Amino acid sequence: MAMTLWSFLFGATGKVDPGPFGEPAAITLKRDGSICDCNKAAEALFGHHRDQLMSRPVAQLLPELADVEWIQKQQPNPQLRFLCRIGKQFEALGRDGTPFPCRITLVDLGNHIQCRLRLVIWRVASATAPTPDKAVPC
Repeated sequence: MAMTLWSFLFGATGKVDPGPFGEPAAITLKRDGSICDCNKAAEALFGHHRDQLMSRPVAQLLPELADVEWIQKQQPNPQLRFLCRIGKQFEALGRDGTPFPCRITLVDLGNHIQCRLRLVIWRVASATAPTPDKAVPC
């Protein structure tokens, strides 16, 4: 069976978990990547209260983004924007340090406000791999 573009980008299931609030987590960032706002879904997804997240670097939640230059030539980082558009799976960390897969949409809020970018984050539903006793025959 040929692999579809959707399954290539989003894995076997292609499903994201809408979370307990039925909406994705949203984290708003300053130009330097520090958190200036978040919604209840973000609190639930990462296991931190909003007050604990304010002014923290988003890299504490999304370690792969630690060295990202968020704004380049007055625009959101084009490489990061591309990776988000093609559905790259990022690794996020919950409060207890447990990693989980997620997808991110990068939203440019414009130059006229202090908080510049919004990350919309969906937890990726994990696909279950066959176990040795339930292996799929070749």
